[in-house]
Amino acid sequence: MGALIPEAATILLALAALGVIGAACRDEAPAEIDREALARQALDDGQPKRALSEIGDAREGAALVLRLQALIALDEWGTFERLVATVPAGQAKDALMCLLASARRDVFAHRVCGASFDGAVIGRTLHDHARRALAFALETEKRRDEAEVVLRELARESPTGANHKAVVAFLERQGFVREAVAYLEGWLAASPSDKTIEFKLVQVLERKVRGDLLDKRAAEAEAAARRILALAPARAQVRYFLADALELKGDKTAAEAERALAKAAGAAPPVPVDVMPGMLPDGPGHPGHDGHDHP
Repeated sequence: MGALIPEAATILLALAALGVIGAACRDEAPAEIDREALARQALDDGQPKRALSEIGDAREGAALVLRLQALIALDEWGTFERLVATVPAGQAKDALMCLLASARRDVFAHRVCGASFDGAVIGRTLHDHARRALAFALETEKRRDEAEVVLRELARESPTGANHKAVVAFLERQGFVREAVAYLEGWLAASPSDKTIEFKLVQVLERKVRGDLLDKRAAEAEAAARRILALAPARAQVRYFLADALELKGDKTAAEAERALAKAAGAAPPVPVDVMPGMLPDGPGHPGHDGHDHP
């Protein structure tokens, strides 16, 4: 073969440096993707849809168990019941039946889920899922204190996204907004780069600031509003809440300044905190509204 022209030689050297030519010459196959590991991670992150997309239509072994966990998390009970019948008897099947019993709110589901599942045998992901199912069953039975203990201990022992989310969801369902904020702040401190935690914290803080204003807790409302703006400066509408908190404290000048900043940013005033959804003043659902829209 004749001498390479300089440009071609340069290109070949660059490809060799990147390993392209070497890989082609060795005829190496690309590393196989571990779909089970990806599905397991997705479930640990609390993302069953992603887990299902990774695991596909698996019909046996550990892959099937992962698929079943994703299905139950997505309330796909029919497909779950059809497939779980093919799982051999054992701890894994018992844990899966716990998930179904809890999701359906079966009577005495807490007994089904109260079995001693060994994470070393069935895997941590399924073990954790079963513990969350136990907590939900206990909550359904009005045994809320026990449910909270189960969830908090689980999140300490196995600090996955799914376990943390379960604690936050429980606190929100119970109306413990202040506790949910405190929990999210601790979770965010441990994972400061996780934007999904920030987003959830902002959501819960917005719920908290409304409650604080409704109950005339000016200092707490101000702190919550300022924390939201620190996390999400673009949420200019929150400045109206901050203004209300400042006005409650008697600082009308600062309150008007915040309202001016909100208006300058193009934010419309939020729904008043003392108005229930569907009961907007002069709007549909309001007791004094005649059912017609007027200019």
